[in-house]
Amino acid sequence: VPAGLPGVGRVRSGQTIADAVRPILEGTGDIAAVEPVRLQPDLWLLPGSLDLSRFEDKLSNEWSRAYAGDIAAIRTSTAFHRIMEQAARAVDADVVLIDVGPNLGA
Repeated sequence: VPAGLPGVGRVRSGQTIADAVRPILEGTGDIAAVEPVRLQPDLWLLPGSLDLSRFEDKLSNEWSRAYAGDIAAIRTSTAFHRIMEQAARAVDADVVLIDVGPNLGA
């Protein structure tokens, strides 16, 4: 978060969306809960991470299996949606904005 934005604090180090998908990536479970960071009243953030690039390959590989009905692949393919739903419920959000950086991956 840029320091120059009025009223917006720095994001504390801690959990990111990459932490939420780590159990899927490592094959140890489903998404893990991550706590949104409060930036100011009624403004919350789920920080991203460069570690998400590791999850991109898994998403690409699971897509056709999810389409064929494989339950584990469906969990992988819907992970981001479920993480956002979980976080939105935790802070009673009405609107969720998703900022995805430009890249060449999935």
